[in-house]
Amino acid sequence: MIETFITAFRAGHSGCRGTCDCGREFFNPDVFVWDFDEGEIDALREDDSTVELNYAVQYIKFMNREYVIDCNCWRAKGTEVMNFIDHHGPQIAKYLNTERERKIHEAEQVEIIKILSDDGLKKPEFDDDIPF
Repeated sequence: MIETFITAFRAGHSGCRGTCDCGREFFNPDVFVWDFDEGEIDALREDDSTVELNYAVQYIKFMNREYVIDCNCWRAKGTEVMNFIDHHGPQIAKYLNTERERKIHEAEQVEIIKILSDDGLKKPEFDDDIPF
């Protein structure tokens, strides 16, 4: 189940070094892939608060926070969110469908601009059929 959550909420970016929302720092010292400053990897390895990975630092983002996937700090909250989603499927579907309809209605109220080129110039033309 956690793998599905990670796949759904993966932030979509990664890197050689990153800090989790909790403040813990992670790094991947692969010098064939990443470009570190001289002495940077040694300094990271000497720091007991950093975590060395043998793959890129990846992120998960939910509830307006971004966490390093390998950090354990987010897992309790992630489990809580997963349980909420799992136990409120019909309500979440109703909410999403209702919001979809509201946004479609809102988009339909937007004035449409048409581009004309009868004389070679592009001019905006406003659709008068939309009530305002």
